Amino acid sequence: MQKIGHVILLVDGNYVLQLRDNNPRISVPGMWSLFGGSIEENEDHNSGVIREIKEELNLSVNQVRFLWDFEEVEGPLEIKKHFYIYEADITELWGSHELLEGQDVNCFCYDQLPTLKIPPLIQEVLARHFMERLSGNSKANLSF
Repeated sequence: MQKIGHVILLVDGNYVLQLRDNNPRISVPGMWSLFGGSIEENEDHNSGVIREIKEELNLSVNQVRFLWDFEEVEGPLEIKKHFYIYEADITELWGSHELLEGQDVNCFCYDQLPTLKIPPLIQEVLARHFMERLSGNSKANLSF
């Protein structure tokens, strides 16, 4: 089973998203998405997410907060994937970042997200995160 780590990066409460490359060989090309990616075989998902932030934004984040995980079956080949979702506030680091993967990076308030081309799974993750922030419950019982 493939393990995927995604991190919800926040700057002053806004969501940091990556505009993916227009490469048809990658997942969700040309769409706005979260930073993250595949967790290596002998790597724990926490370390994998921190590594992905370094590889994609050239930021050294010391701590990420685990939010939740879930499994999904994707694509016509029905590939089973285990997703790990994290959060990190990078307000203090913002401005020292360097985009190393993707076409663009930007911060968006939640109300702007419907205007962006975002994969459905990431839309659900962001909606859940936003609702949990509103309720003050980081482990709210919201289903995918």
